[in-house]
Amino acid sequence: MSAAVLYWANPYIFSVEPGMAGIFTIIYTVFYPIVILLLLRGTGLVKSLAMPDKKQRIIPYLATSIFYLWFYVNIRDNPDFPPEFVVLLMSGIVCLFMCFFINIWEMVSLHAAGTMALVVNCVLTMIVFSDGYFDVVWGEHRYEITMLVVIVAAFLICGVVSASRLFLKSHTPMQVYIGWLVGVLSPIIALRITDYDF
Repeated sequence: MSAAVLYWANPYIFSVEPGMAGIFTIIYTVFYPIVILLLLRGTGLVKSLAMPDKKQRIIPYLATSIFYLWFYVNIRDNPDFPPEFVVLLMSGIVCLFMCFFINIWEMVSLHAAGTMALVVNCVLTMIVFSDGYFDVVWGEHRYEITMLVVIVAAFLICGVVSASRLFLKSHTPMQVYIGWLVGVLSPIIALRITDYDF
């Protein structure tokens, strides 16, 4: 999602076809992890796709992290993918590894972490990666929306998703708070790891 926001906020930094960038991103960060999760569910190593037990989350965390890292290794020096995109991908990797290690002691809401990382990545995109506007094309019309609207929408998504995790009793408030903290820290740490040149 952060990659899509980056593309719509600053499409000119991509030299690869946006459709191809999107396809590669979906394959590595969505398709492969879902296949692994379904295989784990089919073999009984994961009892439920909700994974209410933190021990069941270990292999999915590791497998997903490996696919993200694989994608990162393939694009970090590829001129078709801009450094800004690489920072956002590293943000996802940091988020996954932080959740994995925290999961050893306490289950963490990955939903809360991911949506809060989206909020921080939107702020980062507005301040550093773009001119602060988000382009929306609807038919023959093109609309320019301030990134503040996108950030507010991301906050609302984060709030609704986090509240739903609490409502479903999938997580305790503390697990959601830890997820938010991970989501805030991940993009900041990613900037340091990738040594992004401002």
